[in-house]
Amino acid sequence: MDSRELNALKNLKLFTILLLITVILAFIPIISVAAAFVGIVSFIMLILAFKSFSKIDKQFVTPYTFSLIYIIGFVLLFAALLSILGFSILSHGFSAVPTLANMALFTGEFTARIIFIVIIISFILMFLGAIIGVILGLFRVGKRYKNSLVSTGAILLIIPLVDIVGIILLLVGLLQITKNVSI
Repeated sequence: MDSRELNALKNLKLFTILLLITVILAFIPIISVAAAFVGIVSFIMLILAFKSFSKIDKQFVTPYTFSLIYIIGFVLLFAALLSILGFSILSHGFSAVPTLANMALFTGEFTARIIFIVIIISFILMFLGAIIGVILGLFRVGKRYKNSLVSTGAILLIIPLVDIVGIILLLVGLLQITKNVSI
């Protein structure tokens, strides 16, 4: 096993640990911003792992590509939400609640529709990136190393609340894989 593959497995373990931390932090309302930051860092680790795997095995090119599509969707969503907030502040000051309705009053219905369409597109990109990129990629890692815990954990990530069990299965499976392939 070459160093790129070992590095990819290390990045996947780090992704799983950070994802578990993100889920735990998300249940604490005051620390939700920290959870978002840790979640972003964990996703970067996943992308790096898939990039390394895609250089070794062509079956990881699709998960890597769709993980990048997820990032594009995330950036579009963030930009759209910042636009709504900015328009709301411009039209009503800091005391206003940002909404598409407020923005429509300030900039016109056309701009509000464009922002709404961007939000829908971003959700579609993020959904495709999560399912095809993350789930399929992790499932393929499980198949590549013949570890059913990783494959099962990947599938469980789809189901809310059960995804915590999926993360734990992923972590245990990745620990088994790295234990078996370490020198």
